[in-house]
Amino acid sequence: MGISRIVRRDFPTLSPQDTLLEAARKLQKCKVNELPVVERGKLAGVFSISDLAAALVKESILGKTAPADVSRARSGLVGQHMSRAPRWLWEDADVASAMAFFIHHHGDCIPVLDRKGKVVGAVLADDVRGQMVAILAGEKRVKKGGAAGEAPAAGATPIDQLLHYIQARGSATAEEVAKQFRLPLEEVEEYALSLEKHGLLRLEYSILGKMKIMKKE
Repeated sequence: MGISRIVRRDFPTLSPQDTLLEAARKLQKCKVNELPVVERGKLAGVFSISDLAAALVKESILGKTAPADVSRARSGLVGQHMSRAPRWLWEDADVASAMAFFIHHHGDCIPVLDRKGKVVGAVLADDVRGQMVAILAGEKRVKKGGAAGEAPAAGATPIDQLLHYIQARGSATAEEVAKQFRLPLEEVEEYALSLEKHGLLRLEYSILGKMKIMKKE
């Protein structure tokens, strides 16, 4: 399963020219511990709560070694304090790669880049945790679907889309579903087997072993 389905493409970012005050407000508003720093569409770094704290200690806002210069701290620039060796995921990476990142780096978001190096969004730890729960639950949160021809809700998972598609059409081959939703055939077959196991659809196989997915009668 690829991360493209859980990438937050409108995820907020910072610029190296943003002030520390602007960064602090955005971190607070987004309720995350770090944000990607983007310049001309490219990932320039990552700015975190730890970077902000270090900057404030340096200016003695959080320390007692010297009088604090609050105005200078407020107007300090993100680019002067950000981490310049950020980690990221490619847009075509799988969920397992995202899980591994959060296991080893303990952040709460990771920037996502396309193959040209442009920042296209971010993946949040909460969304990866949600995928882990769905996998462990065997995708039991699938929807029963609506009337024939009704489009699935925005943000529907691939398994929701598969179920809705079959309910609307009555039946389709696994190859047709894979082409419709641009999914690997193996992934479609895996989803179909899970749905059959939970009694939500039925499967038949041709003499050549090709899977046909049918609406549950």
